[in-house]
Amino acid sequence: MTTTTVKKLVRQPGRPLWRQLRDDLYQRIMSGEFPSNAKLPIEQDLCNSYGVSRTAVREALGDLVADRIIYRVQGSGAYVSPRKEETNIGTTAGFSCENIAKGQRLTSDILEQIVTVPSDVEQKMLELANGEMVVRTKRILFSNAVPRILVLSAIPVKLAPGLETASLKDKSLYDVIRRRYGLIPKKAERWMDAVAADTKQAKHLDVAVGHPLLAIESQVFLESGEPVEYYKAMHRSDEFRLHMTVVPEL
Repeated sequence: MTTTTVKKLVRQPGRPLWRQLRDDLYQRIMSGEFPSNAKLPIEQDLCNSYGVSRTAVREALGDLVADRIIYRVQGSGAYVSPRKEETNIGTTAGFSCENIAKGQRLTSDILEQIVTVPSDVEQKMLELANGEMVVRTKRILFSNAVPRILVLSAIPVKLAPGLETASLKDKSLYDVIRRRYGLIPKKAERWMDAVAADTKQAKHLDVAVGHPLLAIESQVFLESGEPVEYYKAMHRSDEFRLHMTVVPEL
């Protein structure tokens, strides 16, 4: 890590010293000089480096804590908060395609891949008649070797016969169904909720039981309007945040 040589701060109209210090620390953090979970210099060192009072230092650090740029550990000091990656839930591209486009290394573990009777909610969301079956998959999706999402997906057998034998490990499900069956998702309805990780979810996502997760249910449609997939995904809230673009109706 390269350390920037800082200059003593001087009073400026409309920019108190604490604000100048806050902005300079913010820029140093954003530049990568202080990476995620790196410890910041202690208060006295910041006072000496910038030529400011301890009051100014505490105000600057307090503002960064309020903005969740840094966090404090009692008796230890201030640390840089981990940066959360963004996952766009306003598209039908899928987690794998989006993150590959960002240059991330995507992998997956396949926990389940079977033909089965749909649950009541799967039958309803996929608009299936009695007796119709689904291919259900349960996967853990990793980004740069970190488990990010636990996703349970159901696709009608009539749309993707043989999908239960397809190789899905480290692959995009949407890419597989597009190549094998010509199925291209065009629209999705999604519902979000905040949940606490149960024992199995915590184990799969490498978090503590009760850890906050973002649950997303999705009903995915083809261009014809026929449902092609229903899934429920549990996202780790400590590793990334969700993003969507909304176009207002005028």
